Amino acid sequence: MHDRVSAEKLFDHTWVMTEGTGRGARHCYLLEGKEKAAVIDTGMGDMDVRRLAASCTNRELFAINTHGHLDHIGRDHEFSQVYLHPADEEVFREHSCYEMRSSYLIARFRRKGLDEEQIASAEIQDYIQRLSRLPRRENHVALQDAEKIDLGGRQLEIMHTPGHTGGSVCILDKKYGAVFTGDSLCEQGILLNFDHSASVETYRDSMRRLWEEAEGLACLFPGHQKIALEPDWIKDYLICTEKILSGKCADDFVDGSAGRHSGKSTLSEKVQKEKERLSCWGRAVIRWRADRLYREG
Repeated sequence: MHDRVSAEKLFDHTWVMTEGTGRGARHCYLLEGKEKAAVIDTGMGDMDVRRLAASCTNRELFAINTHGHLDHIGRDHEFSQVYLHPADEEVFREHSCYEMRSSYLIARFRRKGLDEEQIASAEIQDYIQRLSRLPRRENHVALQDAEKIDLGGRQLEIMHTPGHTGGSVCILDKKYGAVFTGDSLCEQGILLNFDHSASVETYRDSMRRLWEEAEGLACLFPGHQKIALEPDWIKDYLICTEKILSGKCADDFVDGSAGRHSGKSTLSEKVQKEKERLSCWGRAVIRWRADRLYREG
């Protein structure tokens, strides 16, 4: 059993490699310079991203993680060098462990409507085992804000954009007017509801910095859903965070256990206080926690 895998050239020396289909599909990117080539994120692990990248370029390959979540690090062990922001090292370790990955995959199959007997089948179990047992490899390079990575005639600039996770980064490719956002900005919404997510205020500051760099940019390339997005999507997310912080953005409560939107009228006041919020402005959709509005200190 395998998720669908595809590779497509976006523009000169740049490809998107997609693992899976629909909303849950994971986009990885290959950026080629004259000397090296960077693979941005390595997916859940179902796609042999290194082999696919090597079929597009003969340059020396290395990887950059936009953050440490399990669906972005699945093939990191196949690279001798992987850049990751130090603030996401703990997230990476948690999302590399067998228990975390297998539980996530089982839950995903249940959401697709498979019953326990189907999940216990040899084919499904083989798939779960293959994607859950990641070989350990000491290959991380600490990624820093404002760091520049030279591919040879093509320079990538790292912007630390905490929000989705504390160590999330965006990768600016000013030569081609592109930004690779990982899960810091996606078409169908941003999640700030994890224990390791940063505050809404911190995410607001990340979007403000990114918006300041938007002049001269042509496209945003997220880790999921639609590509490419126009740079003014950044402004929608920035305004949405500002309205959340000022109390001027209408919010609904979210049933965190089901991960689906629930109307206010169906929840008691006590339960509402324990639930996450979902706020929208323009095209921006942000899922956040009331106890994570402001940064600590």
